[in-house]
Amino acid sequence: MKKTNAFYLILLLLFFISAIDNYSYSQAKKGNSSKNVDEDDEEQEGKLPEGFTQDDKIHYLEMQCEVTEPIKEKGKISTAFVPVVLFRIYDDKGALIKAIFADEKGKCKFRLGFQKKYKIIISRKGFYSKILSIDTKIPTDLNTAYIFPADITFYREQEKLDAKIFKEPIAIIVFSSKTKQFEYDDLYSKKLDYDLKKIKTEYLKLLK
Repeated sequence: MKKTNAFYLILLLLFFISAIDNYSYSQAKKGNSSKNVDEDDEEQEGKLPEGFTQDDKIHYLEMQCEVTEPIKEKGKISTAFVPVVLFRIYDDKGALIKAIFADEKGKCKFRLGFQKKYKIIISRKGFYSKILSIDTKIPTDLNTAYIFPADITFYREQEKLDAKIFKEPIAIIVFSSKTKQFEYDDLYSKKLDYDLKKIKTEYLKLLK
C-alpha cells in the first residue's frame, strides 16, 4: 500500500512539474512574440523624410554640404561661412520633396533615396542661387550608404557681374561604375570649367 501511494505521489509530482514547464514555455513564447511586434511597430512608425521608402533608412546617399563665400580682408582673399542658406530638394517631376536650412556655419546634411533624379536649389537673399543635379541610380547589388561632401561657393549679387551661368546646374553628381562611388560628372564639369573660372576671376576683382 505504501508503495502504491508513493507511486501515485511521484506521478502527481511529475504532472505538476510538466504543467509548470509548459506554462513557462508558453509565457516565454508569448513574450518573444510581443517583442517582435513592438519592434515591427516601431519600425513602421519611424518617420522617414518625405519621398523616401523603408529601404532608404539603410540605403541612401547622404549629401554633406558646406556653403562659403570669398571675402577680402586687408587686401587678401579668404573665405567665410554663409549661414542660414536654404536647400530645396525637388524630384525629377519638379515636385518639392523637402526644404532645409544650413546651420550658422553654412553646413547642411540631407539624405537621398536611390534610383532617382533630384534637383537641389541652394539660395539665400542677396546671393546668386546655385543648382545641383544629382542622379542616384546605382546597381542594385551595391545598395548601401554613401556620403558625398560638397563645397559650394556663393557669390553676392553684383550689377556688373554676368551670372547667367548660375541658371543651370553648376555640377552634376552621378555614380561611377569604375570607382563604385558618387562623383562629379567629369564631362559636364569640364564643359563649365572655363566659365566658372572666368566668373570667379571677375567676382574677385569686384570685392572691396
